[in-house]
Amino acid sequence: MLIAMTPPTDLARNAALDALARRLGRLGGGAERLEAVPVAPLGAASMDAALPGGGLRFGAVHEVAGSGAAGFTAALLARFAAARQGALLWCQHRRRLHAEGRLYAPGLRQLGVDPARLLMVEAKDDTEVLWVLEEALRSPAITAAVGEVSEVDLFRTRRLQLAAEAGGGAGLLLRPREIGVEPSAAATRWRVWSGARDPRAPPPRPSLAPPRWTAELWRVKGAVPARFEVAFDEQALRFHLAADLADRPLAVGRQQAG
Repeated sequence: MLIAMTPPTDLARNAALDALARRLGRLGGGAERLEAVPVAPLGAASMDAALPGGGLRFGAVHEVAGSGAAGFTAALLARFAAARQGALLWCQHRRRLHAEGRLYAPGLRQLGVDPARLLMVEAKDDTEVLWVLEEALRSPAITAAVGEVSEVDLFRTRRLQLAAEAGGGAGLLLRPREIGVEPSAAATRWRVWSGARDPRAPPPRPSLAPPRWTAELWRVKGAVPARFEVAFDEQALRFHLAADLADRPLAVGRQQAG
């Protein structure tokens, strides 16, 4: 389902929030808090070892930036979805949506994200995206929520972190451009470069190679930064070091593709 947000005047904001809350309730089975799961393991042992608790934390905000951010964020969303039941949300910036297109449902499904669990929201600017993301994260029905933004400051990331702590879900800040060293309250901050598929675009033909990224975990609370060459295994629906997949036989269906 797609919800197009109106300009955030008080009346319009309240009406839009009510509609969003009703939809979240239907997707997530009501207002009861979902099963408490502390982290979503990524699947690659070295990645999970670099993260406190052995995975990305629920009840926290995670920031992903760079040319490979969209595909990597979609894969992270899949790992959160696999770890816990509940609703998922993706809020797209209207200008980028018109320029780049909507999320491609079969591509998300190939990464393990069930479109039936996903609420897609269209917002007019960064301010509105951040508002939608904050309100979604306050809902205990949300497993994970993605917001696409260009700019976000320390104050807004603190608000998002508090919202995630209140609702128990995970927030993913998707920033398509490279970021500097501006402060952030995000629990993890990633820079990602990729030749992987963007979740908005269908591949021109069946792909034989799994999505791959260079992922730099350049800030993480309670651990040290690290850098990984990783792939997302679309059979096991988990991350692996790229080298681990290099010599693995293709599935029969993939061998016959193309």
